[in-house]
Amino acid sequence: MGRIGMRFQQARMEQGFTLGEAADALNIDVRYIYALEDEDYDEFPGKTFIVGYAKSYARFLGLNPKRIADEISAEIGYEEYVPMQDGLETQLLNPEERIDARRKHWEEENRHSRNNRRYMFGIIIVTLVLALVAFLGTRTWI
Repeated sequence: MGRIGMRFQQARMEQGFTLGEAADALNIDVRYIYALEDEDYDEFPGKTFIVGYAKSYARFLGLNPKRIADEISAEIGYEEYVPMQDGLETQLLNPEERIDARRKHWEEENRHSRNNRRYMFGIIIVTLVLALVAFLGTRTWI
């Protein structure tokens, strides 16, 4: 058990909480609380979970969550912000290309919509004419 785990355990025991009570209060599986105190970070599904659970546990115990998170992040090599690669960043964040692509897409959609409205109008007219012919055909003219 390392320094951070000792602080967690010591603070929990001073406040009279069991592992189960702390886990229930935080709605975190007890194995993760135990892993934080034992500093067994392989137990977690990812580094984000380690830091997040540690912050919650520190807040619950009245410890400084920022300080705990910074210490654990340094220990496990976790960075909250990972810069993107230049090519990908340019591709994702180039607003002119995205605006042009969306504009072209909506122009195409509008063209299809106009054509569909014309077809629908034609179908309605033909249907009305056929209904009128059927109606007049059933009448007997004197």
